[in-house]
Amino acid sequence: MFRWRPPSPLTRLQKSLPKGGGPFEIGIRPEQLKLSPLEAAPIQAKVFDVEPLGLKSMLTVKNEKAEMRLVIDAGAARGYAVGDAVGINVIAANLLAFDTVSGMRIA
Repeated sequence: MFRWRPPSPLTRLQKSLPKGGGPFEIGIRPEQLKLSPLEAAPIQAKVFDVEPLGLKSMLTVKNEKAEMRLVIDAGAARGYAVGDAVGINVIAANLLAFDTVSGMRIA
C-alpha cells in the first residue's frame, strides 16, 4: 500500500517538473528507500529476496503495487527472511521523473 507523499514545502522534483504537467513516473533508486517501523511506514511490503553483496545486502520487497529493492547493511539483512513484513520510507531528495510516453527523464 502506498500512502507516501513528498514532504512540504515543494520538493526539488516538484519544482523542476514542466508547467502544464502530464503523466509521469517517479524513479527511485534502492539507496533512497529506508526501512521504517511497519505500523508508521507509508509503504508496507513483504520480503521477497535477500542478496548478500559483501558489506551491504540488497533486500527485494514486494506488495500489490510494486517490487522494490533496498540497500541495507549486511548485518541488518541477517534479521530478515522471505515473507517478513517490512515498512519502507522514501527519502525524497534526488527523486527522478520520467515521461510515461517517451520514457525520457523530465526532472
